Amino acid sequence: MSIFINKTELMPIVHKTYNIIKAAADADLVEEIYYQVYASAAATPTINGEVVGLAAGMTLDVLVQSISATSNVFVIGDYRFSVDAPDTLSKYPEP
Repeated sequence: MSIFINKTELMPIVHKTYNIIKAAADADLVEEIYYQVYASAAATPTINGEVVGLAAGMTLDVLVQSISATSNVFVIGDYRFSVDAPDTLSKYPEP
Protein backbone atom coordinates (compact mmCIF):
# COMPACT_ATOMS: atom_id res chain seq x y z
CA MET A 1 0.00 0.00 0.00
CA SER A 2 1.29 3.42 -0.93
CA ILE A 3 1.45 6.39 1.42
CA PHE A 4 0.63 8.67 -1.51
CA ILE A 5 -2.90 9.68 -2.36
CA ASN A 6 -3.57 8.58 -5.90
CA LYS A 7 -5.39 11.58 -7.28
CA THR A 8 -6.51 9.64 -10.35
CA GLU A 9 -8.39 7.10 -8.22
CA LEU A 10 -10.38 9.77 -6.40
CA MET A 11 -11.33 11.93 -9.36
CA PRO A 12 -13.84 11.10 -12.10
CA ILE A 13 -12.53 10.42 -15.58
CA VAL A 14 -12.65 13.74 -17.42
CA HIS A 15 -10.89 12.78 -20.63
CA LYS A 16 -9.99 9.65 -22.53
CA THR A 17 -6.37 10.32 -23.40
CA TYR A 18 -4.15 7.65 -21.90
CA ASN A 19 -0.41 7.04 -22.09
CA ILE A 20 -0.20 3.28 -21.60
CA ILE A 21 -1.51 0.16 -23.30
CA LYS A 22 -0.17 -3.22 -22.19
CA ALA A 23 -1.06 -6.86 -22.49
CA ALA A 24 -3.01 -7.99 -19.42
CA ALA A 25 -0.16 -10.37 -18.57
CA ASP A 26 2.23 -7.39 -18.33
CA ALA A 27 -0.04 -5.10 -16.27
CA ASP A 28 1.81 -3.23 -13.51
CA LEU A 29 -0.87 -2.41 -10.94
CA VAL A 30 1.66 -0.79 -8.59
CA GLU A 31 3.18 1.85 -10.88
CA GLU A 32 0.29 2.25 -13.32
CA ILE A 33 -3.48 2.65 -13.14
CA TYR A 34 -5.82 1.27 -15.78
CA TYR A 35 -9.26 2.56 -16.70
CA GLN A 36 -10.12 0.36 -19.66
CA VAL A 37 -9.80 -3.26 -20.76
CA TYR A 38 -9.70 -4.02 -24.49
CA ALA A 39 -10.14 -7.41 -26.15
CA SER A 40 -8.68 -7.85 -29.65
CA ALA A 41 -10.40 -11.24 -29.86
CA ALA A 42 -13.18 -12.87 -27.83
CA ALA A 43 -11.88 -13.59 -24.32
CA THR A 44 -12.99 -14.20 -20.73
CA PRO A 45 -10.53 -12.50 -18.37
CA THR A 46 -11.03 -12.26 -14.64
CA ILE A 47 -11.25 -8.54 -13.80
CA ASN A 48 -11.43 -7.45 -10.14
CA GLY A 49 -12.31 -11.02 -9.15
CA GLU A 50 -15.16 -11.42 -11.67
CA VAL A 51 -15.07 -13.46 -14.88
CA VAL A 52 -16.09 -11.14 -17.72
CA GLY A 53 -16.93 -12.20 -21.26
CA LEU A 54 -15.54 -9.77 -23.82
CA ALA A 55 -16.34 -9.84 -27.53
CA ALA A 56 -13.67 -9.11 -30.13
CA GLY A 57 -13.02 -5.36 -30.36
CA MET A 58 -14.84 -4.60 -27.10
CA THR A 59 -13.58 -1.97 -24.65
CA LEU A 60 -14.78 -2.08 -21.04
CA ASP A 61 -14.54 1.08 -18.89
CA VAL A 62 -13.55 -0.06 -15.40
CA LEU A 63 -10.98 0.83 -12.72
CA VAL A 64 -8.80 -2.29 -12.90
CA GLN A 65 -7.65 -3.50 -9.48
CA SER A 66 -6.73 -7.01 -10.63
CA ILE A 67 -6.73 -8.83 -13.96
CA SER A 68 -5.80 -12.31 -15.11
CA ALA A 69 -3.11 -12.90 -17.74
CA THR A 70 -5.43 -13.57 -20.68
CA SER A 71 -4.41 -13.75 -24.34
CA ASN A 72 -5.74 -10.96 -26.59
CA VAL A 73 -6.65 -8.77 -23.60
CA PHE A 74 -5.03 -5.37 -23.02
CA VAL A 75 -5.23 -2.77 -20.27
CA ILE A 76 -5.27 0.96 -21.04
CA GLY A 77 -4.40 3.67 -18.55
CA ASP A 78 -1.82 6.05 -17.20
CA TYR A 79 1.12 6.26 -14.84
CA ARG A 80 -0.20 6.13 -11.27
CA PHE A 81 1.96 8.94 -9.91
CA SER A 82 1.89 11.61 -12.58
CA VAL A 83 1.37 15.34 -12.39
CA ASP A 84 -1.62 16.71 -14.28
CA ALA A 85 -0.69 19.48 -16.69
CA PRO A 86 -2.56 21.58 -19.25
CA ASP A 87 -3.30 19.90 -22.57
CA THR A 88 -0.35 21.71 -24.13
CA LEU A 89 2.15 19.96 -21.84
CA SER A 90 3.02 16.31 -21.44
CA LYS A 91 2.61 14.45 -18.16
CA TYR A 92 5.80 13.89 -16.21
CA PRO A 93 6.29 11.52 -13.28
CA GLU A 94 6.50 13.24 -9.92
CA PRO A 95 10.06 13.81 -8.68
